[in-house]
Amino acid sequence: MESKVLFRNNQELQSADLNNLQDFTQSSIDHVVLDTIEDGKAYSGFDVSKTGAAEVTVNPGRLYSSGAVYARDESVVIDLFNSIPLVTKKRIAIVAYGQAVETDVQPRDFLINAETGATEPQAVALESYRRCEVNAVAGVEAADPTYPTTDANLTVLAYILMDTTGVISVEQWDESRVLNLRHVGERTDALETWRTQISGRVDTLGTDLSALAQKLPSYALDSSLRALALIVKELQEKLNKPAAYLYHGINKFSDDADAETGGAGYAAYISQGLRFPQTVSDTTTMSLLNPNEPNLIYYNGLCLPTHVHLLRMDCKSYHRQHRCGQHTWHGLGCIFWRLARHRWRCGPEWLSANAEWVVKELDDALKKALWENHGTWTDETYKDYLDNVKDDFPRAFLRTRYTSRFWRDFVDDFYWSNVRTTATVTAYHVANTFLMSQDTWVTKVGLYFSQLAVAGDVDVMVCEVDATGRPDIAKVMSRTTVARADLKVGTGSGGAGLPSVVETTVSLTPTLLKAGKRYALVLAVQGDHWLAVSDADAQVVQGSFFAWQSDSWTIQTGTIKFRLYCAQWPTGRAVIDLTPLQLAGGIRSLDILGEVAVPGSSGLFFEVQVGGVWKQVNQDLDLSSLPAVLPIRAVFLGTTDIMPTIVVTQCKAKVSRSATAFRYISKTRALGGNAAKIEILLRLEGFNDAVHDCTVTVKTNGGVTTETADTVADTTLADGRIERVCTFNIAADNDYFYIIDGAVSSINTQFIVTDVEDIATA
Repeated sequence: MESKVLFRNNQELQSADLNNLQDFTQSSIDHVVLDTIEDGKAYSGFDVSKTGAAEVTVNPGRLYSSGAVYARDESVVIDLFNSIPLVTKKRIAIVAYGQAVETDVQPRDFLINAETGATEPQAVALESYRRCEVNAVAGVEAADPTYPTTDANLTVLAYILMDTTGVISVEQWDESRVLNLRHVGERTDALETWRTQISGRVDTLGTDLSALAQKLPSYALDSSLRALALIVKELQEKLNKPAAYLYHGINKFSDDADAETGGAGYAAYISQGLRFPQTVSDTTTMSLLNPNEPNLIYYNGLCLPTHVHLLRMDCKSYHRQHRCGQHTWHGLGCIFWRLARHRWRCGPEWLSANAEWVVKELDDALKKALWENHGTWTDETYKDYLDNVKDDFPRAFLRTRYTSRFWRDFVDDFYWSNVRTTATVTAYHVANTFLMSQDTWVTKVGLYFSQLAVAGDVDVMVCEVDATGRPDIAKVMSRTTVARADLKVGTGSGGAGLPSVVETTVSLTPTLLKAGKRYALVLAVQGDHWLAVSDADAQVVQGSFFAWQSDSWTIQTGTIKFRLYCAQWPTGRAVIDLTPLQLAGGIRSLDILGEVAVPGSSGLFFEVQVGGVWKQVNQDLDLSSLPAVLPIRAVFLGTTDIMPTIVVTQCKAKVSRSATAFRYISKTRALGGNAAKIEILLRLEGFNDAVHDCTVTVKTNGGVTTETADTVADTTLADGRIERVCTFNIAADNDYFYIIDGAVSSINTQFIVTDVEDIATA
């Protein structure tokens, strides 16, 4: 009780003193109820039951309202006869509200003359009572009646459903019933029992999920199995070839190695098939339409939808300090990786693809799909990349999603070393590894220094770990330099004889970490600084504390005290407008290639505006109207925990129109003898003889003699392609090459040559 009334010997006693005894007690009880039991409106008791055809009885109970307790000590009978619906049904709300009333009026003598002692009787109320009033609120009659609307000052006890005969049912409204502490205790006991039973499974769920996520990339994709089946089919076809031939070649058009590109009239585009050349095109680097886009946080080209920073990993304890200057001052050669690339291709020429080339030419497929028309990939860089990650099959493998008129190519990893920088970072190096159990964007890191030297910046890096669990500085994904002036130490007592520490928050370029992998937080400390260390947070980070000593990473005791902050979004969708694409004469096809990261639980796609309507860049996009200007935007889909990103400064968009004719000229075949018969077998995708032409001619005698096909036979294959066999009976000659001429009536309808075989026999 907050207040008491004080009494003393020989002190005058007034009525206010006696009233305060009760008022103070009541006020204290109100505070207890308001602060610990119920700060809104709730009831206890007040069970409602049907006691007549159109009558219900409300049993005694208490009403709690903003800390005050109102009571009804007697049952209340409510007659609902006047609320009976005339035709259908009606719901009635039984409600309660509180009011203070004065009751128990009795006569009492009041002193009117102190000298004579004369008194005068008056009838006065002797009790102030907080009474709970109970009433009914009728709803609207209907075949399926709704619950009646009640005032905010009323507390619903029950709902009554009535028809023309009276009360059908009583629905006690438990949403407003106050919780009994005994019942809460019983529910808590049940939860603790369940926790004991399930804890062994749930406590390690993060580890189990990490292990599962780590294994998933090792499983074969359905597309890989289909590609393998195609290779088997090709081997089967080769086994069926005649045993005697002078030359046999298969061209899948994965490159122009067999093309005589300098031949007269040569005009073709080779990319996983023989296609019509792109006669008009323009390639531009993508950029934001609004550099101050409010839906975006921009990190030097890297775009993420607007987000906040959520604490994800926290080493809370602090047991001792660690001197960085005791370790070896050394220069570590670091390799800084960049986000991997994705590619979108959309247009009438992107009809099909030779799926088997991805597997058959694993090394080179990556370069061809993700480097075409986009910068320079030198042989040295490419070879170095293969030497470093070729054994890491899931990372090196090119993923493809091909549908008619729309292609997607990407690497199934967030970072790669194809585009990278190198630097030697000289300092005292310490690191702490940690396990990440879900895909996340790390945006900030919190560090704790117990002592600081006069000078010395700190480089903060995030990298992967090697097979032994040590930091791998050849796979650094993020680097931020913190100036000495921005490092912080505490100003108070740290406890247990330790210096005080305070968090130094470091903003990182957002770094995407993958579920199921271990990473390292590496600190390159250029001064004799001291770090706070924990001996009780190993289970938080699931990693180890390392320092570079002599010529290797050596394990240390405890865990560096640090925090990881990750991005969190208010919504799972965002749209970013980009600078429109343009091409004089009109755009028919799109080819977008750039640095992108799309975690498994998110998606990123582009939309363009055609005829005032935003349409997704996919197989259904129709640009036959040939827009000269094409507004474009990126759409980010994800969750509140993960989102994709795009580095717009590293993304290029190529817009183009194709020609209506192509000519392909093969290399000359030098035979070991004179051939009398040549067969050219083509497989045509999307070919329609009514509007398309495809003719093959053969040149012999050093290109002097032109041969036309003696027979041309077409067969429709099971996959819908046309297999065209052109047979040439020639005068004996020991060399030849062939020419394929194709034509279409419109750029809106195209075909491709997926592959060609040529066989020369004597």
